[in-house]
Amino acid sequence: MALFEAAGAAVAPVYKPSELLEDPQVQALELITTVPDEDLGPIRMQNVMWRMGRTPGSVRSTGRALGADTDEILENDLALSAEDVRKLRERGVVA
Repeated sequence: MALFEAAGAAVAPVYKPSELLEDPQVQALELITTVPDEDLGPIRMQNVMWRMGRTPGSVRSTGRALGADTDEILENDLALSAEDVRKLRERGVVA
């Protein structure tokens, strides 16, 4: 690191994940955030990288549960009836 810095080169260390979380710049920029997860509890994950002053954005969830949108997509987007969806579930085609 010292040789690169002395030469005026842009340089940064390669971190292990545990080291990255402790980096003062990562902490100051709030690059890691904690998000609640229904199944796993609090999860630490990458935060929104670019945050604007008036609309900073945020990570609000770890993602939708598997199958959370299945009925809506099958019925609204693919025009299947609720009965068709029920039959697909019974046959194990969808969860």
